[in-house]
Amino acid sequence: MKTRISSRVVMRGFSITAAAITTTILSTSALAQSGPGYYTDPATGIVYRQVAKTIETPVVETKMVSQEQTVFTPKTVHETRPENRTVYTPITENVWQPRVTGRWNPFQQPTVAYEHVPQTRWEARNEVVQRTQSKTQWIPETRKVDVPQQIVRMDREQKVEYEAIGRVAPQPTTSGVSDAIAARLRPLESDQRVEPMGANYAQSPTYTAPRIAATTVGRMTSDPPRRTIGQSGMAATDLMPTPSATYGQALAPNTGGGVGVANLPALPFFR
Repeated sequence: MKTRISSRVVMRGFSITAAAITTTILSTSALAQSGPGYYTDPATGIVYRQVAKTIETPVVETKMVSQEQTVFTPKTVHETRPENRTVYTPITENVWQPRVTGRWNPFQQPTVAYEHVPQTRWEARNEVVQRTQSKTQWIPETRKVDVPQQIVRMDREQKVEYEAIGRVAPQPTTSGVSDAIAARLRPLESDQRVEPMGANYAQSPTYTAPRIAATTVGRMTSDPPRRTIGQSGMAATDLMPTPSATYGQALAPNTGGGVGVANLPALPFFR
């Protein structure tokens, strides 16, 4: 007796634990479906899921960076040095020189006269001259210069979007048949005939294909035939298959029975 009671208590404990686990799972699934991430449009019944996305956009920034730079500055230096040079100075002197007059004149006696004739000579002289020379020197100088530098960083932006995932399940509706009518229903006999209700079965619409002309040029009834007998072929009723033993086989020309074709001449082998 004690064993039966203990087994019943254990079974009841298992059943209560299983019921609690089932209730927890159902409540968890219900919370997952109706959690804060799902939204419903009452007008359309569409269920949307809230999706958070992170959009990264590259942003270029210009930053001034201080750097040391060596700059060469020009400087003009004047230097004076002594220099020896030779100077030539002109010296002019008057010298007596004889001059004969009337040497080739037969009617005059030749005479000699002395005249002062200037003579120039160059006299060399050494002297010391101070020569000045100009020279350009490049002097290095260290400076701090601000250099622009571009830095690319990623700008993150949180964006919330709504994604359609389905519709709200329709609520179960009661049957259109009342309880009074359901109480009067009886089983259908096998020999009874059932006719469909006309209001509930809609007929499918019929479609008639448009008739297209064989040619774009109009033809009057009084026009002469535009095709010969060989081009006109056979009527559509003559081309219908007839039940015969030779159905689907090639026939010789001008033979009866079987399936015939339009009386067009055979195409030649060489065109």
